[in-house]
Amino acid sequence: MLDLSDRALTRVPQYFEGYIKSNIIYLNLRGNKIEKLFEDDLRGFNQLNRLDMKINRLTFIEEKAFAGCSTISSLALDENQLADIPSGSLSLLGQLQDLYLSHNPISRIRNDAFRNNSLLRSLYIYILLQHLDNRAASLQRTHEAAGTQTRI
Repeated sequence: MLDLSDRALTRVPQYFEGYIKSNIIYLNLRGNKIEKLFEDDLRGFNQLNRLDMKINRLTFIEEKAFAGCSTISSLALDENQLADIPSGSLSLLGQLQDLYLSHNPISRIRNDAFRNNSLLRSLYIYILLQHLDNRAASLQRTHEAAGTQTRI
């Protein structure tokens, strides 16, 4: 585990003294001032299983931000400023099981928001939606039919 919480970081650090990125399985960036997540920010975290970016200032996640981090199973993005679910970037997370998006000003969930996230079992989202595409609405019906709970 690498704990970089509450350090007023504005970007994901690229050098970690004494740590080898490829050995880190849990990266805690909670409580910083990160506004954007770029393609190269998480490069090299090949074994990352859990990423906590709760309570930052995220407004934008680049489409390939999670390239090379396909092992992430838990992603915490709650309490940020995301207006849209970053569907292009989430599609790279084929092992994603738990996604935390609560308390973001999300106004739309796109049709393809969870297209490659077949292992997703928990979606934590508490928002007031202005627009919900048909496919995202079918997510609730699919999980109800499977006997699991998803509240949208």
